[in-house]
Amino acid sequence: MGESPRIGSVIGLYYLSIVMAVLTLVFSMVSFLGFTTLWTSPVAIFFTLIQAIVVVVKQKKQRQLSGDPDMPTIAAAPGLATCFLITLFWLVPLAFNAAHLARGIIATKDGFEGSKLQVGVVFGLVGGELGTIVIQILTLLTIFGKGIAERRENQRRVVNEKRAQQA
Repeated sequence: MGESPRIGSVIGLYYLSIVMAVLTLVFSMVSFLGFTTLWTSPVAIFFTLIQAIVVVVKQKKQRQLSGDPDMPTIAAAPGLATCFLITLFWLVPLAFNAAHLARGIIATKDGFEGSKLQVGVVFGLVGGELGTIVIQILTLLTIFGKGIAERRENQRRVVNEKRAQQA
């Protein structure tokens, strides 16, 4: 039957996820060595990179094998469950960064005495990390959704092939 075009787009999303994880790591380490998220951001980055690299490598190996696989790697249940759990875990550093920014905004409105440049840099770094985390969450949710759609399509194909053989 051949490979679904959805698989190529999901692999592209995994590459985007890898890039966002690296950017988040940069923002996290530059701003207080990950303290703003109580080091949950680097942990989420670690798990995201492992999951993305494993899925991309397995999918590439699967493409090289002859024959049509029963279930593409991106639609396998363990990969989808892992993707969903990692997405949920990303909500923790998102909440920490949002709280940190809110605390900073309240402190500056209450007359925080400090260098405006220093405050702006910290807000920029924490905001940059927050932005990359939001993009990461949206990317992982899209991967999860497309993986579910690919899984359903593949299951429908298998059922239709069985029906055709019985007829």
